[in-house]
Amino acid sequence: MTQREARARLKDLIAKWADDFKTTSEKSRTEFMKYHSGMIPAHGCFYGNEARAEFERRCWEYQAQAEKILQEQLQQLRDKMVDPPSEEAINTIKLLSLRTDLTHKEVELLLDKYGDNDQAYRAIASVAAEKGVMGYASPLDEKIKDMEALISVVNRTLTATSAEGGHAGEGFIAMLNMQIDSTLSDVA
Repeated sequence: MTQREARARLKDLIAKWADDFKTTSEKSRTEFMKYHSGMIPAHGCFYGNEARAEFERRCWEYQAQAEKILQEQLQQLRDKMVDPPSEEAINTIKLLSLRTDLTHKEVELLLDKYGDNDQAYRAIASVAAEKGVMGYASPLDEKIKDMEALISVVNRTLTATSAEGGHAGEGFIAMLNMQIDSTLSDVA
């Protein structure tokens, strides 16, 4: 699945979770009002353990679906880490290792040309560091850290407690969607 497809599926899943919460909590609120006349319970809360338990069971399903989507994307990133570089990149890296000095500009140009491959990127950065040109961490490492952080955030969000805490609201969902867009940006 492409990152674009993963992004759309994940956003749809989170929207479904938020709608499910609103429907389930409102149903529980309505039931509560039937038996407690004169009381007006707040919106966005569960009234009764049964409604909460029912929603929590569905949250586990939402979490499992999100985990599957995100773990597939994480594995695709990890697979990129071991893709071999092209012969041209290998030859260029060998040639670089014979040099006694490099400039930042040269390193940047080489990374622009061969850096789409993580192994080539790391090799060029390593040779550059040996020659005293520092500061080139693999972008794929950051992408993987971002993906792992997103997995954690999504798993913590898709719960009944999180929903009752306001995370099923439009503002929080919009911020989560921005993190999804940033992490699943078809770049890496």
